[in-house]
Amino acid sequence: MIRAEYQRFMQTLADNSVFDDVCKIANLVLLNLDVLIPFSTARGQRIKKIVELAQLNWGGISNEIQINPIQHQEQVSPICALKKISVGPFRGFSQTEEFDLSSKIVLMYGPNGTGKSSFCEALEYGLLGNVAEADNKRFHDQNKYLKNAYTNSFEAPEIIGDNDVKIVANERLYRFCFVEKNRIDNFSRIAAQAPSKQGELISTLFGMDVFNNFVVSVPTAASSIKFPV
Repeated sequence: MIRAEYQRFMQTLADNSVFDDVCKIANLVLLNLDVLIPFSTARGQRIKKIVELAQLNWGGISNEIQINPIQHQEQVSPICALKKISVGPFRGFSQTEEFDLSSKIVLMYGPNGTGKSSFCEALEYGLLGNVAEADNKRFHDQNKYLKNAYTNSFEAPEIIGDNDVKIVANERLYRFCFVEKNRIDNFSRIAAQAPSKQGELISTLFGMDVFNNFVVSVPTAASSIKFPV
């Protein structure tokens, strides 16, 4: 998820006139994203790593933003609504369960431990190809997070849309389909917050909080790097 959001961020650099050094830092981060993600912003851990990488590799980093042509193409969803989903084994589902989603409104209810969260994560994985909670809990291999504990196995959920179209996970296309209740509650009180807090709430509402936390250190890093002459 972070990689996909970062590449979309880089598109904004390609579409605007920015300093060459900014482009080089952006390319440096992209090339070393897997190295940087495990570092937190606490005590400048990530900034220090970016500085270290820049000092070692600065001369070989391009100042041109490279964009994947496929990412830049406008994509249109092949469906207008979901029809059904088959889940299991997956998280709380030890065997395959099928859910009818063809109604205009679908409500899920039940006591704790009956699979409500697993159902939502199955939708998330089936549409996006990843689960944000797994990233938040630092699971580098999401399959370990998604396995059912009882069967120790995992199968990707299958989602069928209207006109019986089998949905292929596409984070770019479906990432704004998920808005949690807590995000809406926080957003409803945005006017009472300071401008900096408003920005945080907006990023959280649209699922950009993880990405926002990652890139917030990059501008500071730029002022910390001593560029080789």
